[in-house]
Amino acid sequence: MDSTTVVSSPKSDKPNPCECCGITLAGVSLLGIAGFALYNFIMTIIAVISFTNNDFEYVCPNSELWWGALFIGIIWPFMLTNGAKNAAENKEESTPFLQVFVWVCMLTAFIIWAWDQLWGVPGFANDTCAMDNFGTYNSTDGADNDGHKLFTAVEYWMYLYMVIDAIFILGICGIGGFIVVGSLSEGRNNKSNSPRSATVYNSNGVRGSDHV
Repeated sequence: MDSTTVVSSPKSDKPNPCECCGITLAGVSLLGIAGFALYNFIMTIIAVISFTNNDFEYVCPNSELWWGALFIGIIWPFMLTNGAKNAAENKEESTPFLQVFVWVCMLTAFIIWAWDQLWGVPGFANDTCAMDNFGTYNSTDGADNDGHKLFTAVEYWMYLYMVIDAIFILGICGIGGFIVVGSLSEGRNNKSNSPRSATVYNSNGVRGSDHV
């Protein structure tokens, strides 16, 4: 009886260049977002301290931009960072879908609130006082631009929240797409599943084929 030996090609352990580029790009993007958030966090603290709520209400009594800067730019980022730290300490491997959905809802609400306080949204406060008085930098010598700094800080937080919100929404849609595509691919593989042929060599060196 001739003995046969199955010859199989080893799988390559080399990383996929596309995956490496994607991981690198994602890492750089996250570092950029984190760096900008930290910078604006510091600038928001300075703006809130240098331009108090009384100063803001003296010009715009019906606007909540100062309180929006305090909560959107200082309190909520601190709470979010603390929550992420606790999640890391508890070694949570993934963020639950419900928690991400809650974050998306909160971010969307903050975006609408900030937009309303900056430029006024019809149907909400629709107050353009902050834009009229602090939306433009005053280049006059000796001008006090503390209100403009507060306005700019809230504006930057709104843009940052838009980016994070879009990432979360695309991530949710991407996960749903992967699930659908994976289910379709699995169904096709089950229908077209057939034995694979492998090249075998018998003891006398004659090449043949076998099924595995």
